[in-house]
Amino acid sequence: YPAALNLFNETLNLIKKSKNSNNFFENQVLCHINIGNVHKLSNDLDLASKEFEKAIDLLVSNDKINQHLIIANINLGQTLVELKKYKKALLVYNNGLKVCIQIGSDMDLGFIYTVIAETYFKMNDKTKFDSFINKGKKLVKKSSYPNDLVYLNNVLHIDHTSKNQFDKGISYLLESVKICEKYKMDQHLLRTYTALSNAYKNINDTKNALKYSQN
Repeated sequence: YPAALNLFNETLNLIKKSKNSNNFFENQVLCHINIGNVHKLSNDLDLASKEFEKAIDLLVSNDKINQHLIIANINLGQTLVELKKYKKALLVYNNGLKVCIQIGSDMDLGFIYTVIAETYFKMNDKTKFDSFINKGKKLVKKSSYPNDLVYLNNVLHIDHTSKNQFDKGISYLLESVKICEKYKMDQHLLRTYTALSNAYKNINDTKNALKYSQN
């Protein structure tokens, strides 16, 4: 991570020294998004938030309404959720939603509805959760982007588990296993195996808990 951060910061310094820095505007935005991602991976969530905010400020101040603005808002929102700043996360997501409605695809809309739903779930607002998850579920399934399907299934698993509908919740994780295996998504598969092991452990199914732990 330190090496990655050094390279991204070196790139930003080169852009600042350039006589035509405006020609590298997109590179500048991407550097801030990627620096944010690196900080998030190393669990420096406050630093990650600041970098995503820099990317958003650059785009907004230069009147650049594009895909990078959607990505930066989603990344910032997810980071704020991890920091348990749910109300602030919703404000950020709503900004991203406006951009999605303006220029985004069904895939973008489906995912942002899903992460908004997840935030309301964490806030124990089940009415708004149901509203947004239904919108998200419809569009995510329509777009069929594997990563988003796995994310949606995880949110649905958590929801059904909270209602003591354990079998239904586990069925979404098993669906994710098939998706991960089909598209060779090893990191997502690892997380899904872990979630399955914990899910079976919660219902005292030691055999399956051990099976997925070993997987």
